[in-house]
Amino acid sequence: MANNGKAKVTALSKQPDKRLQTWLIGQLATLAMARQANVDSATLEFFAVSLSIYPPSDLHNAIDRLCHTKRQAGETAFPDLATFEEAVERETSRRMQDAEQAEMDAETRRRFEHPEEYVSLKEIMGLVLSKRKETPELLKPGSGRK
Repeated sequence: MANNGKAKVTALSKQPDKRLQTWLIGQLATLAMARQANVDSATLEFFAVSLSIYPPSDLHNAIDRLCHTKRQAGETAFPDLATFEEAVERETSRRMQDAEQAEMDAETRRRFEHPEEYVSLKEIMGLVLSKRKETPELLKPGSGRK
């Protein structure tokens, strides 16, 4: 889940949306309070600019998880940038997996509710076997039409 260098450079070189940056600074300040970290405003602003490339919902979920995760022995109170990036990328991955699962569940429901729109493997095999009985010479090796 390593973030590519291009995305990091882009985040630091572009000017983020001021509303997003203000919101993100508030989220990061909440995390600092939750983890009893002493973080200055310049650090919060740097992290807000660096993380602004990610979707706000993924940022919110990652920060919320970090707020409610007990620190490990030796871990700093305020996570480093790489830890934030990994947390946000896990949230992005989780969101995408959830969306994929929801799509598969919807397809399964649709197949169950509308079986007339689908052909089962059993039906396909039945058709193949009936065709084989009708024209067995076409299915023998070397019996291709010329």
